Amino acid sequence: MSASLAKSDIKHAALFLVPLVLLYGGIVYWTDCLGFPLQKDEVHFWPTSLSFSEVLLPTAEQLRSYNELNTPLPFLVFGWIEHFFHAGISAARFFNLSISFAIVCMIGLRNGRPTSSSLLSAIGVLSFPYFIGASMHLYTDIIAAFFAVLGVAAHQRRSYYLAAAFFILGIACRQYILAFPAAILAHEVFHFRRGVEMQIAALASPCVAASSIFGWYIFFGGPAPEPAIRAQAIVTADTFRAFPDHSLYFLSTVGAYFVLPEAILFRRLPSLPSHKQTLLIVVIVAALFLLFPPLSNTNYPIPTMGFMDKAAHLILPDLIRLLLFLALALITCIRFHRPSLTAFLVYTNAAIMIKAHIAWDKYTLPLLVVLWFLGSRNGVQAAEQRAAPGPGNTPGKN
Repeated sequence: MSASLAKSDIKHAALFLVPLVLLYGGIVYWTDCLGFPLQKDEVHFWPTSLSFSEVLLPTAEQLRSYNELNTPLPFLVFGWIEHFFHAGISAARFFNLSISFAIVCMIGLRNGRPTSSSLLSAIGVLSFPYFIGASMHLYTDIIAAFFAVLGVAAHQRRSYYLAAAFFILGIACRQYILAFPAAILAHEVFHFRRGVEMQIAALASPCVAASSIFGWYIFFGGPAPEPAIRAQAIVTADTFRAFPDHSLYFLSTVGAYFVLPEAILFRRLPSLPSHKQTLLIVVIVAALFLLFPPLSNTNYPIPTMGFMDKAAHLILPDLIRLLLFLALALITCIRFHRPSLTAFLVYTNAAIMIKAHIAWDKYTLPLLVVLWFLGSRNGVQAAEQRAAPGPGNTPGKN
């Protein structure tokens, strides 16, 4: 019986993996083994990576003086790949693509085989246009998203110290991964206050991980290396400036890239709040859109905020475009109206985006990876199950 089950699992896993291998193999083939010229941020990401390729252990001065705004772990990894293989940017891109492949496997396979929820969730993450795009380029987001999903998975298994290690590594890739341990900490505190029993480690782990951001701030003497801050023309006043419109646009992207695809793929609408709660959500979100309309980047002369904004620009005047973003943000807030882990993840990420100097669809990538991972394990609405905990709830569960 067990042998037949094992054969069945292998067959189902193969039915998932073969098309995925063909997809990723096609990407490698059609891009000439990822050997295309440098594009966009790669123009400066690759020289930065090369600066870390000469020695395995960089000096403190090297780490304080590289010309990028995000934390250095991806550049170190890309530099180490070049140090050992001397294969140019193609090898580093292939590493990024391999991490992406691993993420899709984590989402699409549950205990070694696909389920209906995991398969639909894998389709969901692949439908995000920036996922494959960031995977095949020398970008830092995929590695950061990988550590974010590993951290969430470890915390759900109650491997709290391992979760902290993953989140610390994630923050060492991109500062905004701070949102994930912060969300978990807020979620655990919320349910602790409601009388749910939990372990001290469930609180200490995300607290320690989130605190690692202060170590980077102290090390850099600011939010990023000083040369990068000068090059990006970010002055001290901007460091403490808030961009609520960027946060609102972020909520719109979650609506476009997760809430709508989830409803279509799973063919089920999430539970809705009461009429009074819905009205309150509409009033609050509409008022914020009125005060901080997300129609363009506030601080940078970048004309559009990502693929969604580019598409809206092509066919819609500004007022209709704003109403579209408002509608997408509203369905996000209605979808995540319960105080679940997923809701804390969404709103903590949105809060972090208040400090982002530009609004960009790509910043949704780590959150989408984690949301689809949770959906693949629990189904479309299981992440809301702890909205009304009782004394029987166990710590670390979603």
